[in-house]
Amino acid sequence: MKLLLYASQICKGMDYLASRRYVHRDLATRNILVESEFRVKIGDFGLTKVLPQDKEYYTVREPSSGEEIHRRPGVSGADGRGQAGSDDLLQRGYRLPAPEGCPAQVQLLMKECWDTEPADRPSFTDLTERLESIQSI
Repeated sequence: MKLLLYASQICKGMDYLASRRYVHRDLATRNILVESEFRVKIGDFGLTKVLPQDKEYYTVREPSSGEEIHRRPGVSGADGRGQAGSDDLLQRGYRLPAPEGCPAQVQLLMKECWDTEPADRPSFTDLTERLESIQSI
């Protein structure tokens, strides 16, 4: 259940950032630092933006793929389809299967986080509470 502990800590960190009106914009496994066996921290704030007081959410004007970021438009993903292929799969509702042994409650939570409507996704506060509830079972 260490992964649930880590997930809960990450959600708490992201909730704290949101309370200060920061948007991390690059939350990924590669940006999670393991301090000890029982503590992780969020790192790499290079893409972080401050949410203006008159806004309640942050939107990206144009989605970009890794190829565009690195100015290598001819390079595509391992499957040869690049970002366009991934976007098509996502629009058709495809999601990676849950890892082996993943609790059903966590699978449901992941699906909620992937909702196509941002307003329907759980907040980091909600995620923290639900992950802690799952941990206590």
